Parts: sequence; structure tokens; C-alpha cells
Amino acid sequence: MLRILTLDRQKIISILLGISVFLLVGNIIISKISPAKASTGGNVSVKTLNDEFEKTLLEFDLKPEWFKRIPVKKSQDSISYKYRIRVPKDLPVPVILNELNSKLLNQPLRFSSREMKAHKESSIRIFFENAVLLESDFIMDTSISRNKPVYGFMINDIENMSDNELTELLSYPEKFALLLTPSQRSESLKKQIVESGREFAIVLHDDIPEVKYRLDENYSKGRLNGSVGNIIKSFSEAKLFLLDEFSNKELAIQVENMFIRRKIKYVPLSRYSQISEKDYISLPDDLHSHIKRSQGSDIFLITSKDFMQLYGEFKNLRKRGYKFIIPSAINYCI
Repeated sequence: MLRILTLDRQKIISILLGISVFLLVGNIIISKISPAKASTGGNVSVKTLNDEFEKTLLEFDLKPEWFKRIPVKKSQDSISYKYRIRVPKDLPVPVILNELNSKLLNQPLRFSSREMKAHKESSIRIFFENAVLLESDFIMDTSISRNKPVYGFMINDIENMSDNELTELLSYPEKFALLLTPSQRSESLKKQIVESGREFAIVLHDDIPEVKYRLDENYSKGRLNGSVGNIIKSFSEAKLFLLDEFSNKELAIQVENMFIRRKIKYVPLSRYSQISEKDYISLPDDLHSHIKRSQGSDIFLITSKDFMQLYGEFKNLRKRGYKFIIPSAINYCI
């Protein structure tokens, strides 16, 4: 009985040894067939890295004709070519590199960069261990430009906001102006706006309830002139005065003339379009459609909620060269 058990144990050991040898040989064969990790950068192949790099360049609206592949001599590295990228002067190279780095954050890669000419020429390399997976030179070229217009936003629902909502809006990290209708509350709001370093505009129409600022078609010329004077005096810090549609055309003409005589510029409110989400179009899509229709730089009206929802879209547009500035810096006054 003992002899039988001993034979069985020897048989089992022989079988296990045979399996181990088989697995070892199989592993060697697979290692021969599979490329080395140095050429793939862990989970990132050279091709995948190049594709991600070119995709990032296109996200910044760099034209394909601005970058080219230059063959390099074969070496122990994995690359057969390097990039030469022409960059417009409004796009700092570190901005591109930060974006690429954020996309590859979870990959076992190492970035190396050097500046060859201050603010004009720089070079980067991306490594896996000691193998170069990507190399690129960036050359600032003043002859190319992304030629994007600038835009401004006016928040037009401030008077319906709570104090907490207004405080949150004023601390929001974007440039904008706030639209006010003359009233006692607006007088207190303007102080908070100015102290926060923001700007505001005043919109006028013939439905202002405050007697001090009312613009009524039945007013005499002198009384109407007094209301306009009160508005200009109380809101002298306003960067823009906007005239909404008046139900009485003659009244609108009188108010316009009173601004002209005072040599104060004004803008018809109808000049600016409203950005909003609609049943058939999303908020980002509506913004893009207005940008596409605009003839150069423009100002858009928007609610505070919609404006803050567009934060991610502002980031994407900035990458492509669009700029968002305070509305008063866009000269559309007549």
C-alpha cells in the first residue's frame, strides 16, 4: 500500500514539473512575440501617444499645415520621426504641455522640456523609462494667427437674485458685466458691484416704476430731462447705457436726444442677443451658433445660471483662441 502511494506522489510531482516547464516555455514564446514595454510606454503605444499629441494640437486650433513630422535616424529609441510645430504668439507652449500632461496623468511617462530661445523656441521629449516615445520642437511664428474675435457677457437677471446668489456670482472667475434697471435697490446693488471690481450697465425703458427715474410719454420735456439727469447722476459709474424698446417711438427719440446732448454714448439693447437653452438646442450649442453668426466681436445677454453652466465651454473655446473680456472693452457704442 505504501509503495502505491509513493508511486502516486512521484507521478503527481512529475506531472507538476511538466506543467511548469510548459508554462515557462509558453512564457518565453509570448515574450518573443510581444513588443518590449519600452516601445509601448506601459499602456501607451507610440502611435497612441502621437495620436493624442496631434489631437491636443487640433484642440488648440493649430492648423495641420503648422506642424510636420521630420524623420530621425534610427536609434535605440522607439521613434522614427519627431514633430516640428509652428505656434502663434498668443499661445504659450506650457499651456499645450499642461493639457497633454493632464491627459496622460495616469500613464507611467516622464516629460522633459528645454527652452532653446527665450519665449521663441522650445523642445519636449516624452519618455517611458529611458526610451523616447515622442519628441517635438515648438517654434513661435509671428506670421501665423488663430484670428479669433473677443466676446463679452451681460448678466441680465441680477435684480431677481438673493444676496447669497449675488455674492457667489461676483466671486465667479470670469469677466462679465451686470445689467441694472434704475431703482432704489439698484442703487445699493451698484455699490456692491463696484466694490467687487465688477462693472455694470444701465438699461432704460418706459416701464421703470421708480418715480425718480420714470420715463413717461406724458411727462413734459423738462420733467423727462430731469429723470434722465437723475439716472445719469445716480449711476455715473455705469460703463454702458442701453436703450430698450419703448412703446412710444417719440418718447424713445426724446430720450436718445437727451443722451446725445450730454455727449453720453448709448447702445440699443436690441443690438445684443440672448444666449439661452431652448427645446431644440442646448446651451453650449446656442452659444456656438451665436458666435458663428456674429460678425466679429460681440456682446451677449445671459442669465447668471446659464452663464455659470457654460464654464467648461469657456475653457474649450479659450483653448481655440477665443477671448472673453469685459463688455465695456468692446466698442459698439454709437
